[in-house]
Amino acid sequence: MQDSLWEFDKGGYLQDVLHHLKYSGVSELGRVLGRKLSLKLRKNPFFDLDEEVLLLPVPLHPSRQRKRGYNQSAMIAEGISKATGAEIVDQSAIKRIKNTRTQTGLSSASRKNNIAGAFQLAKPEVFQSGRVLIIDDVITTGATMLELAGVVRPLCDHIGLATVARA
Repeated sequence: MQDSLWEFDKGGYLQDVLHHLKYSGVSELGRVLGRKLSLKLRKNPFFDLDEEVLLLPVPLHPSRQRKRGYNQSAMIAEGISKATGAEIVDQSAIKRIKNTRTQTGLSSASRKNNIAGAFQLAKPEVFQSGRVLIIDDVITTGATMLELAGVVRPLCDHIGLATVARA
């Protein structure tokens, strides 16, 4: 299951909003977007957010998180959690161990190669509920989210993908 709140509008308002979320330190915007996304997810029959679902924000590499001061995907997950009561996976449970270059401008194949091996499972016991919803700001080819899903797939019965925008 993959669900997005909006279609990405290159050069438009949504691009500006997401740019402010990622690069201008407007972390609260992520929580607002997460609450809006939760309303759309509640309408999707694949994931019942009233059941035990773990929210897994796409991890940032530690150096990128230090630079930004926060993980925008975690802020979106916080908004969803606040609106639904769903638990957010502890950031120490799965780590981004490869400092990848930005996926922007890369072809589908290059994105897949760029992100390969980027995530490492540190605490498999965290994923015992078997239902995970991976959260990110934008999905383009899906390479990042699918790489992350591949890491937790052996531990989960159901994996969903949720983003603010689909490009």
